[in-house]
Amino acid sequence: MLASLPLPVAIVAAAAGGERSCSTGTVSYVSYEPPLLAVPLSARGRTAQLARESGELSVSLLGDGQAELAVRAARSSSGDKFAEQDIPVLDPPEGAVAPAVAGSASVYWCRVVGEHPHAHGLLIVAEVKGHAHGQGRPLLRSDTETHLVMSSGAETTIRYETGRDPAGVAALADATYAERDLAASLASGTFITAGMVVVPCSMRTLSGVANSAADNLITRAADVHLKERRPLVLVVRETPLHAGHLRLMSEATAAGAIILPPVPGFYQRPQTVAEIVDHTIGKVLDVLGIHDHELFRRWSGPDTD
Repeated sequence: MLASLPLPVAIVAAAAGGERSCSTGTVSYVSYEPPLLAVPLSARGRTAQLARESGELSVSLLGDGQAELAVRAARSSSGDKFAEQDIPVLDPPEGAVAPAVAGSASVYWCRVVGEHPHAHGLLIVAEVKGHAHGQGRPLLRSDTETHLVMSSGAETTIRYETGRDPAGVAALADATYAERDLAASLASGTFITAGMVVVPCSMRTLSGVANSAADNLITRAADVHLKERRPLVLVVRETPLHAGHLRLMSEATAAGAIILPPVPGFYQRPQTVAEIVDHTIGKVLDVLGIHDHELFRRWSGPDTD
């Protein structure tokens, strides 16, 4: 029910002992009086550690033109992320220590008053002690409601391949679930969805889907989508493929799944790795019936110039 609430995209920052760090997530209010915010962070992330040490943090609500900053702040860093990722700094007011993001729609400087563990990290409760208002509308998550099941393997993959914080990625979803939570809403066909994507899809998960081995929430939710005749997209990435892999893909396809390997479309003439990735994401969205994106240029024939 609450997953459909539109939450702003925020960069949370903290500093202590001459160090500073930040991460991307969302924020929601707990109460107006006293003014309390709830901020999800990675329990092992440097931002959470510095917030614990200093007892303070800042929450910068990004403007609708600052989406790229959210991507940069979600990357992992071995040093000063503000400097490494070229994130503009707003110095804290007198009496505060946490830096913030310049040009944000709003900034809140807070004192940490509590913390609570959750499925993918730590939920910090903070009391607002100061604020600054900028210009423009806040950047909100997509209007499409998203539910995320992040496996332990996915967390490792996110850290290693993208340099992002898994907790920051999880915070972008409207709702998150533990991999073993077979009592979650997604495990029932009575919970209505528009489709499901497993990306990347390992051969183990492909095998579970093809053989209806619903021993975790990912394979159970996938099985639900097949039995309810809803779109299920499996972004299988493995090469080369042996006969067993091909057999599993064939069986999953026969059950109703859509196998969508992340095959680059070089006719798009991509200039960056991000454009190659966007092509696959766009193909996934197309399969799900979401066509109003601009992740790639629709083919209209060869260029004549």
